Amino acid sequence: MSTTEASTLTYDVFVNDPPPQDGVLPNGEPKRFSPTASTLIYGSEDAVLTDPGLTEEQARVLGDWVGSKGRNLTDIFITHGHGDHWFAAQLLAERFGARVVASAGTIEQMHGNVATRSLLWDKVYTGIPPSPVTAVTVPAASPPMSWHMAQLGLRQRSSAPAASVMATAATVALCVRAATHKAIALMGMAATPMARPMRSP
Repeated sequence: MSTTEASTLTYDVFVNDPPPQDGVLPNGEPKRFSPTASTLIYGSEDAVLTDPGLTEEQARVLGDWVGSKGRNLTDIFITHGHGDHWFAAQLLAERFGARVVASAGTIEQMHGNVATRSLLWDKVYTGIPPSPVTAVTVPAASPPMSWHMAQLGLRQRSSAPAASVMATAATVALCVRAATHKAIALMGMAATPMARPMRSP
């Protein structure tokens, strides 16, 4: 692995088609929920995915896109606990053998969304898969790991915890999510991949 390769991460964003809702808009178009943006952050071999979506169909399409990248998906990071951003996580975790991770606060919010699922989500949307909360938190301090430091493209630092990669993933995902939501509103984007390289600090 060259010096350039060792210090470079790439992220791709996939904007999934929104699930349909009952009813139509005043202009006659069918009602739809907001599109969901998922971010894949990857190096030469492994990858982290954020916000895997809501429905079985979204998981299938997103999973096919992730698979086309040819990387080993090790973690699925949930940025927050609203069901439209993670109810499909378990399907993708099982498909790729990945771990679902989130902050403690997000995990608490995930449990709250599961508790109200039958009162809200299942009344509005179809095709939502079983959504057990299997997310774990990443320890604040853990031994350096070759996946985090080398294969994902971060420079080796003896004091760098494994959680630093998840912090990087979260930061990038939240920034991309905010920018993508603006782009969706302005351009009507759906099911569109984007790619950007980035350098580790």
